[in-house]
Amino acid sequence: MLQNSFAALHRPKLPAFLPDLKNDDIAPFIAQLSHRPHLLPHTIVEFYPYTIPDADVLWRKIQDEDPSDNVNEVKLLPVVRVGPIIKNAAKRAEKERAPPVTRTYHNLVKSGIAWADGFLAHPSLTTFALGMPIYTTGIRYDPANDTAVDVQGKPVVDPVLLGAMRDDAATIEIFHDLSRRNRGIVFRGLIRGPDVCEGEIYYKFRFEGNGLDPWGKLRDLCKDQATVGQLQQEGFVFPLVVADRCWDAISYDAHIDEKGKPTYKVMTHEYPLNELQPPHKG
Repeated sequence: MLQNSFAALHRPKLPAFLPDLKNDDIAPFIAQLSHRPHLLPHTIVEFYPYTIPDADVLWRKIQDEDPSDNVNEVKLLPVVRVGPIIKNAAKRAEKERAPPVTRTYHNLVKSGIAWADGFLAHPSLTTFALGMPIYTTGIRYDPANDTAVDVQGKPVVDPVLLGAMRDDAATIEIFHDLSRRNRGIVFRGLIRGPDVCEGEIYYKFRFEGNGLDPWGKLRDLCKDQATVGQLQQEGFVFPLVVADRCWDAISYDAHIDEKGKPTYKVMTHEYPLNELQPPHKG
């Protein structure tokens, strides 16, 4: 897989390459990439924290894969996904017989900030950007009371939905904290539509393991993340955005620039690609 990926990159005018990695693919890819200095200016390695409890662990895994001396030039984009981060923190606390780490709002924020700070401060790893997978539904979560309301203002009683909104609220707080303390860091936003549609039933690929999960109880969260312009509408402006439908995202920004009033489109099978077109100038 690695050889095929790198072989596809031997093009004279490569604009950018953003591999999206997790688990056992991360360290070998970074090590292999370090042996290809002509690709380093064009590549940003995005990865998730499921098997990476901290930056030191990743660095040790990379060293085991025989990297070149250029490895510190590999640009990294760690994604601050609070769920697996706190799972790893809880496992470490149990192993070290420390006080248990539960999935509270405070612990989600604390562990997420510590994980991101570890990469930003690591002497041998170059963190180019941080991924902030914000849905925006977390703005309706109240950390003081551990409660939330839905889009109609009704209390959220389902524990799965409440937990997802708590995670999103923590991600938002982490983003604000890191933004205040790291003026030079680039943050990456995300626009993600459904991976599979069966009529009105939408699915997304699982982050852990294989297979598909329906939007189900998290439909409102997934819909927000799939809505072009949702992040901007709620005040989150990212210099780097990864989008399933990048032209629609670009067109959305063009609509803002030209008209001032954005047009919202949810990324589902109902809306064909490029339905949003940038207005013509001149």
